[in-house]
Amino acid sequence: MITFWGSGLGASPQDSDSAHTTTPHPVSVSGLPLLVLIGGIPAPILYQGRSGYPGVDQVNVMVPQGVSPGCAVSVVAVNSNYQVVSNVVTLPIAAGGGACTDPVMGITAQQIASLSAKTNVSIGLVVLQEQNFGLFTPGAAQADFVTMPESSLAPWLAGQTMNFSIGLSPQVSLGSCVATSGSPVFWAPLLPTLDAGAMTFTGPAGTRAMPELAGPPAEYLLQLGFTDGLWNPLTGGKYTFGAAGGKDVGAFTAVLNFPIQENFAMPDIQISASGQKITWTGGSAGQFLTISGANQSSSFACNVAATAGQFTIPSYVLVPLGGGTGTLSVQVSTYPQPVSASGLDAAFAFGYVIPQTANVTYY
Repeated sequence: MITFWGSGLGASPQDSDSAHTTTPHPVSVSGLPLLVLIGGIPAPILYQGRSGYPGVDQVNVMVPQGVSPGCAVSVVAVNSNYQVVSNVVTLPIAAGGGACTDPVMGITAQQIASLSAKTNVSIGLVVLQEQNFGLFTPGAAQADFVTMPESSLAPWLAGQTMNFSIGLSPQVSLGSCVATSGSPVFWAPLLPTLDAGAMTFTGPAGTRAMPELAGPPAEYLLQLGFTDGLWNPLTGGKYTFGAAGGKDVGAFTAVLNFPIQENFAMPDIQISASGQKITWTGGSAGQFLTISGANQSSSFACNVAATAGQFTIPSYVLVPLGGGTGTLSVQVSTYPQPVSASGLDAAFAFGYVIPQTANVTYY
């Protein structure tokens, strides 16, 4: 059973001032029944009503059958016509209990628990990226190594802050969505960077040095896709990052199998708040999709396994956009793979491509 506290269940015939503040009792608002969605699936409601504390309502629910487990499964409360939507939170869910696992995260729950005991945490990311701009598809091989206060680790992993130029995909479990009012990213102060020595990047056409840029922020960055012949985003392939090791980070090698680009049937430029289906072909294991959108009112992001072939963006993230023009994009990512290197508490490699971005109208 899961218990939520909040306000806004509304008045009921059972209420009086004293009953509302001191006596727990159920509340049912006729015509607008409450729905609690966990991982997009309606959850059985065991109790909804007054908690006995002034101004605080209580809802008890069970995790519904069929929810995909993960470390950040979405939870949201709505009324029956989806015109009132709560803030979206996430919840770890593991079959049979215990520590959650989640292929989207790149770091385990056990690692996070261990790192929480440290004052500072050293993190490394090596990334291969590409974005489709129509006439050209620029890419880059990039590596960042930083140290951050332990208190910054959880917000960064959750995608709430972008502490350096490489950002993770939104940390929401497969089949779930999150929504944020206003800008979804908060820029944190620049973090101290770590030296990994000389780095190289190897693709189908050979090996190139990855220059270390002074920044800020300091990072390793190699632009690809224009003249060097190393980059072929349409077919994917095997790519290798190599670090010789420096004063902060030891030598390592990270191999990345970059995704083959899916083919998407993007929706019409009109996106309905009642739910919007996205379909694609070509998805394979080891990849997932991030479907995201934004306008001046709100933004959302949903993660789904690339093998699913389709996903319906739910009403609970579309309604808060409130209509108006905005953007819709899809991103294909590899699941983050762990990288082992001395001097780093956690490191992983991943690749992503943004093959489709469209200007749309939400209504």
